[in-house]
Amino acid sequence: MPPVSSFGAEEAISVAEDADVAYVQARARLFAERAGLHKRVAWAVAIVASELATNIVKFGAPGKLTLR
Repeated sequence: MPPVSSFGAEEAISVAEDADVAYVQARARLFAERAGLHKRVAWAVAIVASELATNIVKFGAPGKLTLR
């Protein structure tokens, strides 16, 4: 069974090009803040999501990143 967030949200983002990385970073930060995480932690989540999206673009595009 997939993990379920405490606020019942999930967002899948397609990643295919460099421009998608910035979008993923912004959505991940907002997602983390809406989940109730401290702003500093939300920024850390955004950095991790950005790194993942960058790797998708470099090594596996097109791909998908799912926030839960």
